[in-house]
Amino acid sequence: MSKPIVLSGVQPSGELSIGNYLGALRQWQQMQDDYDCQ
Repeated sequence: MSKPIVLSGVQPSGELSIGNYLGALRQWQQMQDDYDCQ
């Protein structure tokens, strides 16, 4: 069975902050096991 595909439309707009990490990046890291991330 193939994994569903997830595509993010995020564009860098500045420095990486702890808010970016907690709000989005950590979630994407966890999703890599369940989805085919593009």
